[in-house]
Amino acid sequence: VYIIHSGAKGEKPVLNILTAEMDRHEDMKYTVLDWAQSGKLGTMLKGTGESVVISIYDQDKNKNRIFATQLLNKLSAIKVRTPHLITLDDWTAEYSDIDLAQLQMLDYHTFYADWNVSNPLHKEFMDNFNQRYKVPPTSAYAGMANDIILYFVSGIQQKGTEFFRSPAIVQPQGMLCPLSFSHSRQDYGFENQQPLIYRMVDYHFVPVQ
Repeated sequence: VYIIHSGAKGEKPVLNILTAEMDRHEDMKYTVLDWAQSGKLGTMLKGTGESVVISIYDQDKNKNRIFATQLLNKLSAIKVRTPHLITLDDWTAEYSDIDLAQLQMLDYHTFYADWNVSNPLHKEFMDNFNQRYKVPPTSAYAGMANDIILYFVSGIQQKGTEFFRSPAIVQPQGMLCPLSFSHSRQDYGFENQQPLIYRMVDYHFVPVQ
């Protein structure tokens, strides 16, 4: 795993989370690479087996666009054991002219949260939301709020005050995406154990099981 960053202050919390998670898995080898040292990237990737590149690079919009193009060019030029690419932001939404062929070549993954109209739950929620508020829902907030409210209200109904000590519950009906909360530490907040990760297949995003 290669984690690419720019050294920007805003990236540090994400970098800390990623490296802490990597350190938990002793068999997982990873390298943190500042993009300023990107000249080494091609050589490093060619000298390894199957690899994953996680980009947390985040500067201003113009620099981000240049970075995305350069990284895609570098990675897609590796024809043997082409690395997999994961980004925190959805590059197909951020950059309308992004090279989709390169993304597919890299088995592109992102934390994608758009609506899936082929999913009956999503379609029903969108229709109900639109009917009530006269505008379509924004997936990042409306859908997430729907799931969190359902989960916590159902958790209190199922477990009462015990829910806050043991937040894993039977999934309530109407959830748009699966949630399963736990405490990362006993005195800490709630952490979802079931994030959805999507990959792109023939220009469509499908969930990775």
